[in-house]
Amino acid sequence: MVQETMFDANLGAILRDDGIRRADEHADRDWKQAAYEAVVELAHRRQVFTTDSVHELIGDVSTHEKRAMGAIMRRAARDGLIEATDSYAPSDRPEAHRNPKRLWRSLVLS
Repeated sequence: MVQETMFDANLGAILRDDGIRRADEHADRDWKQAAYEAVVELAHRRQVFTTDSVHELIGDVSTHEKRAMGAIMRRAARDGLIEATDSYAPSDRPEAHRNPKRLWRSLVLS
């Protein structure tokens, strides 16, 4: 018998949000600050961008929990700097294996 929760969209959203929260809690504080500042800079310079551009700007600042980038992007969206689009582009970072990355739109550029 198949469990009813196997295809539960609400449960999926809860688990996603919990995973983003936990990744954020375990990421390096300096990395989170550098990543957020990079998003702010990109939002003021580009109409659209992916998190690859954020990684490029933060350079050598690192964290063991790079999945926390989701929390960074959500924070910037809540702050009115960016919004998610429905478009994606393949990642240029070798370690991301050309996985699709969401395009984010600046809300501060006119």
